[in-house]
Amino acid sequence: MDIKSPNTTESIDVEKLSAVFRKNLLWFIIIFFATNLSAYLFIRYTKDLFESESELKLDIKRDATELGIKPMIEDQNLNIVSGEIEQIKSKLFFSKLIDSLDLSVSYYSVGKVLKDEMYKRSTFRVALSFINKVHYDTPIYFDFVNKDQYSILIDNPKKTKVTGTFGVPLEVDGTVLTIVKTKHFVENDGNDYYFVINSKASLIEYISKNIQVDPLNFNANTIRISFQDYNALKAHEIVNKIDSLYITYSNQQKNLANKQKIDWLNNELAQVETRMGGFEDYFENFTLKNKSSDLTLDLKRTIVAINKVDSQRYELNKKVIEINSLLEEIQSGKIATANQHYKFLPEYVNKRMEDLSKITHERDQLSLAYNENTFAFQAEGARIKNCARLAVQSIIRNKKRMAYLISRIEQKERSIEKEFAGMPDKNTQFTKNQRYYKLYEEFYLSMMQSKGRI
Repeated sequence: MDIKSPNTTESIDVEKLSAVFRKNLLWFIIIFFATNLSAYLFIRYTKDLFESESELKLDIKRDATELGIKPMIEDQNLNIVSGEIEQIKSKLFFSKLIDSLDLSVSYYSVGKVLKDEMYKRSTFRVALSFINKVHYDTPIYFDFVNKDQYSILIDNPKKTKVTGTFGVPLEVDGTVLTIVKTKHFVENDGNDYYFVINSKASLIEYISKNIQVDPLNFNANTIRISFQDYNALKAHEIVNKIDSLYITYSNQQKNLANKQKIDWLNNELAQVETRMGGFEDYFENFTLKNKSSDLTLDLKRTIVAINKVDSQRYELNKKVIEINSLLEEIQSGKIATANQHYKFLPEYVNKRMEDLSKITHERDQLSLAYNENTFAFQAEGARIKNCARLAVQSIIRNKKRMAYLISRIEQKERSIEKEFAGMPDKNTQFTKNQRYYKLYEEFYLSMMQSKGRI
């Protein structure tokens, strides 16, 4: 047995390889022709697909604290980029994009194998005045009759075919259109054409299917926009239009968001102003009604007033008691000396009491010299009765006046006590409204500052 060295290099057995090749020569020829034929057929019968792309850097102002609300996380780049991508891929943005592009009608040239979209190089152009919905997304075949006329065939069950004149409106089953020649017109070029009136739904689906929006760098806020189409010019113009439209659309959306914020702030400010106005009216009415805005001081003053009124009532009751005692003395005939002065009586009543005391003293002196049955003694007694009657009448009038004053004081005291009983509740309500007013005032100032930052 031969043992090969590890360093020995195995060579190709040419004779064996040749034998295998000769034996399978037919298969090699079949595979060679099959692969080349497949490549030829693919290139011949497959349209070229073009892709146009663009990169955008998002310049987004992040004001998470516009309304005084702090963000939960510091880095929001991921949310910002994702939000902008979703905005670009939204149907609303696609609708704006379609409105800014000339995609309402697509023009095609029908070849022997493939069809070719003649984007911005069509030999004719269609202007639509009114569209019957049944004609949307339906091929309408076009043919030049001569240099002034054309014919169109609508691909429907009826196979409607009509002839029209260039530049003259034509009505077909409810659709009104005007076809004119373009600078690309070549007479008798031998090509077959058709055009399609695109509905907005089909255009949105077409753009959504062919657009690709991907994030490139979250930290740099950059995204990549690409669009694929079989027409290179069309793909290029759609991407360029997305770039220019996005800036305007994004600004409009941000302005709309800012307008919504401002409208919300204005609405909230109006409500806060109304509530603050209600509190201000309450404070004004409270001050006018209570003649004060310091209930603590009013509480102290009320206590002093109650004590004062109570003292007045006590003094008047004391005087009434003394008057009653004096009346008893007068009725019993025990009159004090003429020099006694009653402080609880007016001066004119004191004068009558002095006269009564003086006459009574004179009668007592006369009783020492005269008998009670004498005329002089009886005359003095009559004078005493008359003077006592006048004094009693004056004292009773004064007593009634004091009773009236006591009733007034008691009424006033009850009113003060009732007001005093309600003061703690008023103070609580007033303090509560003051606290709410300060909170609304701070909230109002905060929203005004937020409105200024937008």
